Amino acid sequence: MSAVYFLAQIRITDSNLYQKYLDKCDDIFSRCNGKYLAVDSAPEILEGNWKYSKSVLIEFPNREDFKEWYYSDDYQEILKYRLSGAACDTILVFGKEQKPGNKILIRTERLTIKPITLADASAMFEYRTKEKIFLFQTFKPGTLHEIEDFIRNSTTGFNEEGRWFQLGIFHNSTMIGDIGIHFIGPENSQCEIGYTIHPVYQKKGYGKESVIGLVNYLFKVLQKHRITASTDPQNAASIALLESLGFRKEGLFKKSLFINGNWEDDLIYAILAEEWEYQVN
Repeated sequence: MSAVYFLAQIRITDSNLYQKYLDKCDDIFSRCNGKYLAVDSAPEILEGNWKYSKSVLIEFPNREDFKEWYYSDDYQEILKYRLSGAACDTILVFGKEQKPGNKILIRTERLTIKPITLADASAMFEYRTKEKIFLFQTFKPGTLHEIEDFIRNSTTGFNEEGRWFQLGIFHNSTMIGDIGIHFIGPENSQCEIGYTIHPVYQKKGYGKESVIGLVNYLFKVLQKHRITASTDPQNAASIALLESLGFRKEGLFKKSLFINGNWEDDLIYAILAEEWEYQVN
């Protein structure tokens, strides 16, 4: 399936009306599965006569994701301000066919799991800096900038051996946590996963639901052979989650992680593709 690109060439005629569009545009866009590739208010003109003052280029994984954004009630409600406040020419361009597996979107009964974007930075910062989350985490962001760097560094190289890729966990468009995949060898046949749920949304089954959704995807779609998870021996909730899904305890590494200024033990769980039952249940 190929990506699609929404290109808008804009000449603003009423700045007040156009600003009404801008005031709500990013909030609506942050809920969709697209990303801005370019927003330029002073494009360099190379050939011909150019009547526009702004160019916007947006990428969507496929046409359905584009339609979910463009034809949504929320976007159609503000579109009138753009059309009234600016002269616009827009087109939809279809990209070249992509290799399977370059995009990931998982839907469970209550959750949507998809790559995080910079638009999610504030939500992620809000729960990743809570003391309860810090207790068993090696990543302790002190500023929003650190979260933004983390997002930039962990949202490229999907399904590439040696890379971590981070996904957001969303409930009714609200980010309630994140879940990471470490693609490892040999021959990119294994993965390590790690998950974090906002304390407000813990003990509601969202962690288990998101892990089931992700593991199903890794085994069924990406055809991985083995999945591991690392947890603190004191993290009773994480251990209970993994054991409830059939993960086996494979080893305890004494004082192998340096967390919060202390050396901590690392407990490893794992499961094989042929051991996973939730792909058929």
